[in-house]
Amino acid sequence: MEMNEPVVAVFSPSVKSLYSTAVLEMLHRRGVRVGLVVIRRMFTPSRVRQELRRDGFRLVRKAYKKLILRERTSAASGPSIRNAVSEQALGEGDLRRTCRRLDVPFMVVSDLNSDPVVDALRQLEVRCVVSTGGGLLREPLLEATGLGVLNCHMGILPQYRGMDVVEWAALYDDWGGIGLTTHLMDRGVDTGPILQIHPVPIAGTSTFTALRQRLHAEMPDQIVSAACGLLDGTIIPAPQKKSDGRQFFIIEPALHELAEAKLRAAAKSRA
Repeated sequence: MEMNEPVVAVFSPSVKSLYSTAVLEMLHRRGVRVGLVVIRRMFTPSRVRQELRRDGFRLVRKAYKKLILRERTSAASGPSIRNAVSEQALGEGDLRRTCRRLDVPFMVVSDLNSDPVVDALRQLEVRCVVSTGGGLLREPLLEATGLGVLNCHMGILPQYRGMDVVEWAALYDDWGGIGLTTHLMDRGVDTGPILQIHPVPIAGTSTFTALRQRLHAEMPDQIVSAACGLLDGTIIPAPQKKSDGRQFFIIEPALHELAEAKLRAAAKSRA
């Protein structure tokens, strides 16, 4: 490898993240040099407090899916991240093993914003960071990431920022507002410059579980292609105006049911 070859880092929320292992493998296959993978520990007091503030009692359901089911629900028919990983042989399901096989250094930390992570990024002089989750990032870390930190948001920006945006778009009958947006992270909530937008059709998906699985399955390719475009200059970040969109929050159960009924009807009409 040439000494001036761009180096990227990958952030992961868990050693068991299929999304993270898929992204690492796809970057490797596209010839992108990954100089470091940073994995956040699953259980720390600060992480539990942070996620409780954000997700409330939904955190219990989230933990059950991740730790007990370990994404086995994705093995159902239709597009899913598990099926994509299996079909394309994108990693072993354990990020540490994938790193060892690809000879990529990794570190496991309690906080992505910690000084050791910031120091490691600066020492590597990374061109960008590809984030597959792990929490909010603070200013010192963002400043140490070269071109920035890429995130793939499960929603169309700038219209749909924040949480449950798939459900909110359905509630408003905005079927063109469902998809993925890869953007650079900043101090706001989904307000950083946009790299690329990828609308996803709802045909064939009559539940939010199936629709989210479809979206999740397409996230690795979207964030990897955006990273490659950012590195080679073919994708130019487009700043957002805060006034162009709004931030959404957790949708109420009754509104969730109404939105899913609208999804079923819309999917049936497109079958």
